[in-house]
Parts: sequence; structure tokens; C-alpha cells
Amino acid sequence: MKTLFSFLASLPLVVFAQKKIPFIESITSDTLKGKYQQIIFNYDQNNRVKNIIKTKCKTEKSSPNDPFPLIDTIEIQQFNYTKKNKNPVSRKITQFEYDPVDQVSYWTYIQQQVLIYKEGKHIQDSIANKQNRLHLEEDHPANDKVYYWKGTFKYLNSSINYILDFNYLTKRWGDYDRGETTELLINSQQNIEKDATEPFFKSHSSSNPPYFTYTKFDKAINPFSYLNISDVFPHEKNSFSFDGDQMIDDEFDEYLRTMGTDFNWYYFNKNNITSYTITRGETDSPFKDSINLSYSYNQFNLPVQCFAEVSVGYNKDGGRPVSFNKKRFTFRYRN
Repeated sequence: MKTLFSFLASLPLVVFAQKKIPFIESITSDTLKGKYQQIIFNYDQNNRVKNIIKTKCKTEKSSPNDPFPLIDTIEIQQFNYTKKNKNPVSRKITQFEYDPVDQVSYWTYIQQQVLIYKEGKHIQDSIANKQNRLHLEEDHPANDKVYYWKGTFKYLNSSINYILDFNYLTKRWGDYDRGETTELLINSQQNIEKDATEPFFKSHSSSNPPYFTYTKFDKAINPFSYLNISDVFPHEKNSFSFDGDQMIDDEFDEYLRTMGTDFNWYYFNKNNITSYTITRGETDSPFKDSINLSYSYNQFNLPVQCFAEVSVGYNKDGGRPVSFNKKRFTFRYRN
């Protein structure tokens, strides 16, 4: 027994340390024209996600009179828990807009979300929303009124549907009977195959929504899949959106300069997306984005660098490409 105990004591600590996968700390886009975007994750003492902060940043002031801050916070998510339970009981989402005249950020939107569970599974939300247009162009007294949404999950073998009723309990000025559904088609490897968000009326008719179709994945670990909120928000993703002039362009059609591209990393996915397309309704855009991603990994098989190549082409006409551009992202982890 003494010999066995001595042997165990002599094992390198690194053998045990390597079993503990580090938590994602931030994702940062590359810096282009002195600007970049970042998503930051904060945790409590129980390794539960406490805050998620989205920022738009720049490396220096564009001029001595530039009123905008170097780090402009555009959204904060705050999660609340009871005791040591890993699932949050509520979430508060606050969006901000910086006012260059007052040189302060004003909140423009607040969502209070109460999460409802059944047998440990997230099945429904009770959502209170409030908008503040005081410092924005559009202004109406009803915008400051609290209004309510009701969200319901439908879990099927091959899909997850999240349905929002925008007129639950109260009716906002200018509203009519409407809502929204997010449908995620999934495969047997627990990765997203297709994501479509569409408004629906009583007849639930689509109005040419954008579709994200995912065709390839790596075999490495998605750093969001093991967070405590991954099972609670399977329909959500960490997203970056960029206009055309925020991309590194090899060839760029002037006509497409205002078109943007979205980059998404889902909580639900077990692996990392390496190839997907974005198609939009024909009334919105005749173009399709084809995105290919490649990663470099650390010793835990987690991505640390992501290189994205984007080809924009016509949705018809044989998919003739009209633009090529690139983007890079860095993943950082807690020590």
C-alpha cells in the first residue's frame, strides 16, 4: 500500500491538470483600419457564466476631437442563479448606443428574461422588454412602455424550434398579431445543419428569411459547448457582423460595399463550423455568401485562431462570384 501511495504521489501534476479544459475568455476579430470587435466572458466562483459583453473597439482616436471611446460597449448580458445550480433562473440583456454629443452611452433596449424549466430542461421564457428612443432618431411615448413576450421551445428529434409571441399580455403601439420563430435543424452529431429566423402571422407564412446552411465541421471541441449555458440556450450563438468595408478584400465589387457578412459560433454545436452559406430572401438580396473557416488549436484541442474566407456570388446565374474577402479571429482562454 505504501508503495502504491508513493507512486501516485510521484505522478506529475500536469497529468491531472490537462483533464481540466479551460473556459473561453474572449473572441476578438482582427484589426482593420484601427477597429476591431470583441466578445468577453466573465464567470463566477462556480465557473458559471456571469456576464457576456460585446464591444466595438479601436486602437486609437481617429482625431484629437474624436468623441467616441476606444472601447464602446454595445451589449451586456447578465445571468442570475440560485445557490449552486448551474442553470440560470433569469437573464438581463441591455443594449447601448453612444451619444457623441453628451459623450455617454445610453441604454436603448432592456430585456428581462425569466427562464422556466421542466425536469431540468429549458422549455419556456417570460420576457419583459423596454425600449428607450429618447436619444435616437425615432421617438414615440409608447417606446418607453414595458411590453411582454412569451417564448416556447419545441424539441424534436431533428430540430429545435423557439417560438416568440410578441403580443403576450400586452399590445404595443403599432403592433399587430405577429411573432417570430427560430428553427434549427440538427444532425446526429449534435451540430446545426440549418438556421432560419422568420416572422410569422396567424398563418405562419414566411417572408423570405435569411437562411444559414452549415455543411462541414471539424472534429475539435467547440469552446461554447461545455459552458453551463449551452443546454439552456441551444438556439443562440455568438455572432460578429461586418459591413463590406470592414473585411480584408482581395477583390471587391463597389456594388457590394454595403453588404455585410455574419460569423456565428453556436452553444449547441459539439464541433466547430468549417463551411457554411448565407442566403437571403430574393426581395432582399440576390447574393449568397460562401464561408470557409480554418482553425489552429491548443493542447486541449480548442481553437485559438480562426481564418475565414468569404466568397460572395449570385444566388442564381450559376453562382458566379463577384467578391472575395477575409477575416481573422482569436480565441483566448482563462489560465
